Amino acid sequence: MKFIYLTCNISKLEQVLELLKAQGSKSYQVIENVNGVQPSGNPRMNDAVWPGSNSVVFIQAANDETDRLFQCLKGINRDIVNESERILAVSWDCEKVLYFDENGGAE
Repeated sequence: MKFIYLTCNISKLEQVLELLKAQGSKSYQVIENVNGVQPSGNPRMNDAVWPGSNSVVFIQAANDETDRLFQCLKGINRDIVNESERILAVSWDCEKVLYFDENGGAE
């Protein structure tokens, strides 16, 4: 299993969420209105100097799902209009995952 940290301009969040739905992603969390700086584009600090904000999406995914998702994200990044629309995503292996089902059993 992989853990993916994804951050993007808030204007790209809907497109990212549509992609996750289309890919059948079953486990992710969204944090909106995040201030930050990415390797390209302008900072988004939600102030008069650097207006705008980012969104962060945390995704838990199988290895094959991660590969497909990254290929789709590369396609989105190829079609950006300006550098502030570029999506940044990082993945790493999960050593342990704990989830309790409705019966109290660990999965």
